[in-house]
Amino acid sequence: MMIILFGVSLLVVWPVLLPINAVNQRGAAGDVQGLDLLSISNVNSPNRYWAHVIVAIAFICPPLLSKTQLTGSFYVLYDFP
Repeated sequence: MMIILFGVSLLVVWPVLLPINAVNQRGAAGDVQGLDLLSISNVNSPNRYWAHVIVAIAFICPPLLSKTQLTGSFYVLYDFP
């Protein structure tokens, strides 16, 4: 199940974040080479950090808010019979 979750998230996250990190950023002028061009350390504009925040929220919230998670944790937390 987890391989499906991470596989789908990979197909959504990479096409969104990699261009944001790589296009019109520090690049060769900022002495950034290799895979560092695709990392968050290459981001020059603080406005582009919002894309990372939105993707993180979109990735974390659905599992946390699913009905099975909420009901299961509720019963474990309060130990109802």
